[in-house]
Amino acid sequence: MRHENYPLCVAENCPATKCLRQVARLTSHAQLPTWRVLNPDSVKPQLGEQCPYFAHSERVTIARGFTTALRLIPQGNMLALREEFLKDMSLSGYYLWRKGNVLLTPKHQAYIEAIFRRHGYPQDEPIHYDRTYLDYEW
Repeated sequence: MRHENYPLCVAENCPATKCLRQVARLTSHAQLPTWRVLNPDSVKPQLGEQCPYFAHSERVTIARGFTTALRLIPQGNMLALREEFLKDMSLSGYYLWRKGNVLLTPKHQAYIEAIFRRHGYPQDEPIHYDRTYLDYEW
């Protein structure tokens, strides 16, 4: 089932048949009594341009938490690793990511992997998140 607050698209004649907003609308119309929708007048990309609201409908790997991966960081590098995260986020944000309270999209995972690799995570080892699963990028 789709994320309840995810805006759906009701634009007519949309060429983006693999847009998550269209797919979710077509498959969840009977399940929810109300919808959030994009204004159809604002969903009119210029010829040859992609709609600014387009979202891929393929499932991606979503991760939660990286406490498991931290075990492979050399102890002497832990403080520097945390400090690098804190350049871009608050301390509470770092702990929310680390503990798994925030969904980590592929973009987040690439960011995390780059930091981990710079701080001694084995190059030949995939990042081991606490939990992963396939889902849409709502």
